[in-house]
Amino acid sequence: LLSGLALSDGVLDPSFDQNTFAYASEVVDAISFVSATPTAAQENATIEVRVNGGGYSVVTSGSPSDPLGLSTGANTIDVRVTAQDAVTVNVYTITVTRLAP
Repeated sequence: LLSGLALSDGVLDPSFDQNTFAYASEVVDAISFVSATPTAAQENATIEVRVNGGGYSVVTSGSPSDPLGLSTGANTIDVRVTAQDAVTVNVYTITVTRLAP
């Protein structure tokens, strides 16, 4: 599980809770990239992030991800957390809507 999750732009709705796995956020058209900053609840968990079904990239707990490109409209950011047992997997999904100009 995660103990924290934030975006570089936009606010999570609802507010972050480690047992809530679906969020929404909205950004203005001028924002073409966001970074996600996930914080693991377990020290040895592996965290990976992807946008719009692309490949996952590993993210260090408590650090921002590489910039995630946003298209106009709805964008899906998946944050996959694999526990240190390498069996337990949780996926947090953020739907970021980039408003049209």
